[in-house]
Amino acid sequence: MRYFFLMVCLLGGPRLIAQIDVRQYASDDLFAVKPVVASDRNEEDNSGYNSWAERKLETAWTNLSNGNTDEALNDLDELIDYNDSYPVFHYLKGMVYMELEDYDQARKKFNDALSASPLFLDAKYQLGMISLELGDVREAKAYFKDLTEIKDYAALGYHGLGYEALQRNNAYGAMQDFKRSIDADPEFTDSYGTLAIIYIFTGAGRKGEKLLEEGIAANPEWEEGIAMKAILSLLLREDLDAFEADLNKLISMSPGNYHYLFLKAAVMIEKEEWHAAIEQYQKAYDLDTAQAGDFKFTSKISREEKSREAIDYYFDHYEMAQATRAYMEQGICEMIRSNNSDAIRLIKEANENEATAAGYTLLGVLGEKEMLHNVISIYSSAIELDTMNSFAISRRAELFVEQKNYEAAFLDYDRLVNLFPSEKDPWKKRGIMLSQINYPVEAYKDFSRAISLDTTDMELFFNRATLAYQMKYYEESKSDLHFLLRHTPEDGEAWYMLHSIDLYNGDTLQALSRLDSASKYLRLRVDVHKQLLNMATDLGNTSVRETAHNRLIRSRRYAYEYLLWRGIFYYEEARYQEALRDVEEYLSHVKKSGNGLYYLSKIYAALGEDKKSERSLKKAQKLGFDKE
Repeated sequence: MRYFFLMVCLLGGPRLIAQIDVRQYASDDLFAVKPVVASDRNEEDNSGYNSWAERKLETAWTNLSNGNTDEALNDLDELIDYNDSYPVFHYLKGMVYMELEDYDQARKKFNDALSASPLFLDAKYQLGMISLELGDVREAKAYFKDLTEIKDYAALGYHGLGYEALQRNNAYGAMQDFKRSIDADPEFTDSYGTLAIIYIFTGAGRKGEKLLEEGIAANPEWEEGIAMKAILSLLLREDLDAFEADLNKLISMSPGNYHYLFLKAAVMIEKEEWHAAIEQYQKAYDLDTAQAGDFKFTSKISREEKSREAIDYYFDHYEMAQATRAYMEQGICEMIRSNNSDAIRLIKEANENEATAAGYTLLGVLGEKEMLHNVISIYSSAIELDTMNSFAISRRAELFVEQKNYEAAFLDYDRLVNLFPSEKDPWKKRGIMLSQINYPVEAYKDFSRAISLDTTDMELFFNRATLAYQMKYYEESKSDLHFLLRHTPEDGEAWYMLHSIDLYNGDTLQALSRLDSASKYLRLRVDVHKQLLNMATDLGNTSVRETAHNRLIRSRRYAYEYLLWRGIFYYEEARYQEALRDVEEYLSHVKKSGNGLYYLSKIYAALGEDKKSERSLKKAQKLGFDKE
């Protein structure tokens, strides 16, 4: 098959990845088998949790699903602060660290989960997987054998032992352990999948396919199994129809998974059904933008809004000869696959057959991707054929802005405003350009007109507030910022601007409160956290100082000096145990820190441990550090 291929591999044991042309169509984890967790074992009575905790956990899961690991860690930290006796919070944080390959921290969090609940044995399985990753096969085997002796966890334990055997290159032993896992729990589908992979690698592909069928029979909702079976139908028999039938089944099972719809488009491309392929792609993209699902759609074209808009323009203007349309739609399919040179060739052929505004619009987008020198003239050709082509006019205007040809850009934006006076975007785009070239009054008026057409676009309110602030119309700026924050209270930049206005007005306490809110929502902005720390220190606000220290640590987990900063803060506040914890943690990472050892000496002295204090001070002095 030209565009489909199978890549099945075991990565360090715990993860199976099967891909179908995912380099062009989807993200690497399309058919990833998730880390083995028996979800029904983790279900506990959450009735005691309020809606905040439930929402925060959902937010953490969404961030983790979308690859925002820093945000997920921050969310889980807040949940652990809320209730550190709930094992799931520690476990999930351990899984994040596993994803980051920070096995020391992952091990710590899995042990914390077991400390919170010794019966939370999924954490023990993950400890075994960490041991495998670090090459300690004996320790891993001990963890897994413990699980095999517990009825409800036997399948999980044998599954781990299978990976342990694979680590020792014992394929036969691994097969036996995976079979024992299936015998212990016929509905534990992970072992079917991994055993099927071994069969495939050993040349017994049909046996692997049969095993997958058994797993699907045991659990008809097993998506990964159906996906793997679909791949095998291509690998063993190049049976595109069977693959499509399984794909249709996956789409019916998981209509929110736009990966599947996008792969359906790939099937249509393979069958040279160009129009159907583009329609499937549109459905996938529409679904992606309409919901925040559990599957992250990461095709290249999905990240390029102008490509999508050009395709939309084509569908609105595809009244053309059948031969022209055939070239055009094949070219669009090549664009979807990011084969831009082939796409340009095909769409040029379509234009040679019949010049169309849609063809030039698509060529303009492709020309931008390939950095062709004549893109502006291509868009001009599209505009000549359709003077109402707002997309081409807008793109040409933005290209003029990039070239600093503001006069030409203004003429295009002015044209859009006159053509579409009741639409928001022309006013907004012209306002953005005017603000960039320092025409704040005119930009303010354009943003005001855009707001009158759409009061739900919070970016407009922020842009207008920024201009009002720059022109020192602080009350007008505050009015827009307050409106924005009533609708999007998590907008950290808006809180920061309010803080600046309060400072100008001399209201330092209100400014501190607003800066605290800005720091809360701008989680990764170290500069804002430092500014909060300095301001709280100047105002003598101990509570906010501690909050700022905590946020600094969470914003840069490997900037260990922030641990020392907080440790010094705790020491100054006579909270010696907390100071000791932070400074020792800091020194575990930065072992030859004279400053750290010096403060460790002072903490020990405050705790009455004079010998430890003397030893630490001598180590600091040996490193050439002595504040006395």
